Amino acid sequence: MQTSNERISELILTLLREQATEAELAELEAWRLRSPEHAVFIDKMLAEGYVDQGVRDLMLARQRSARLLADKDIFLSAGSVAGGRIHFLSSRWSRYAAAIILVLGIGGVVWYGVSRSGGQEIAAGNGGRAPVQSDVLPGGDKAVLTLADGSRIALDSAANGDLAQQGGMKIVKTDSGKLAYFPGTDMAGGVSYNSISTPRGGQYQIVLPDGSRVWLNAASSIRFPTRFTGAVRLVEMTGEAYMEIAKNSRQSFIVMANGVEVQALGTSFNINAYADEAAIKTTVVGGSVKVKAASGSVRSAENAAILKPGQQALVWLQSLHVVDTVDLDKVVAWKNGLFNFNGAGVGEVMRQLSRWYDIDVVYDKDIPNIEFVGKMSRHVSLSGVLKGLQGAGMHFRIENGKRLVIFP
Repeated sequence: MQTSNERISELILTLLREQATEAELAELEAWRLRSPEHAVFIDKMLAEGYVDQGVRDLMLARQRSARLLADKDIFLSAGSVAGGRIHFLSSRWSRYAAAIILVLGIGGVVWYGVSRSGGQEIAAGNGGRAPVQSDVLPGGDKAVLTLADGSRIALDSAANGDLAQQGGMKIVKTDSGKLAYFPGTDMAGGVSYNSISTPRGGQYQIVLPDGSRVWLNAASSIRFPTRFTGAVRLVEMTGEAYMEIAKNSRQSFIVMANGVEVQALGTSFNINAYADEAAIKTTVVGGSVKVKAASGSVRSAENAAILKPGQQALVWLQSLHVVDTVDLDKVVAWKNGLFNFNGAGVGEVMRQLSRWYDIDVVYDKDIPNIEFVGKMSRHVSLSGVLKGLQGAGMHFRIENGKRLVIFP
């Protein structure tokens, strides 16, 4: 008996939910093999990026699949480029990677499984082209703590437990690998300043002396006192950080980032202040913050704004602009262990890869004018990311494990 359109829609929905059994995968593969039109349809459904929207949009995907089946509108195959936007699957579906490749039999713009432990990708074909000559492992929890006396502690190799005592505070690497500050036995000493920096290919989580939590992205740093005294809790940062600020009505919390001042009271926000980005971006996740941009040697009211959740302040050329609605999932994806390339151009994607994999990116020709759509785990090897991007007509070569060359 012929498999009904309703049944095929259910099978695709089950696959995207990561609930497909071996028997259901076999049933879907058998239906695919009945005709080229069936094969192209499944390619389309799995490669167009419905999984990027999450479970809330699976019913929409199902409805569209049924409509496409009814209309026989099945002409766009996986690997196609439509309107300059490249769609790919999220690696959270990597459990079914081998089955997807068997079902599709394609080498287009799809994400597929990568072993987190070994970093070995499940390869899909690309016309016999080998896009990479070697591989680069992803970044991890790496950072250096610099104490007030200039001594440095590599946090990734330091044992859990007490690391130092400064400014009346005990510095501890917790069992979960975070750095935390606790009151020590001698609180009479003066305040000292510490800094924590992550290299390219590193990230780290810190609990500040006031209980505020900070996540540092790659190539970032934060400087802070071992105790917050007075009316202001002031820290300085570079790079990118996500912060959850401990409430304290008696002490405001201020972050200085490349001339931009962010004042927060009991809130969570993300600051992207990389020197190679066009603007400094402050995005509010919860609560509110006040952002001030420097204007020469003075600050003016026009260069200040109060942000609420979902809003973002962009500061460039000492001017401040507020975006009322931003994609918060994209902004904090790095903190949650993901790449989110929705709406990102090649330059933005490559800057993220350069920091996380500690590589230098070189363009053999001009930067391609391409926009990507999709998400992927930051725990995959570099070749796993590149094989998802290569369907855009870009080709890559890794030289000496540190240099990524992009060529036509």
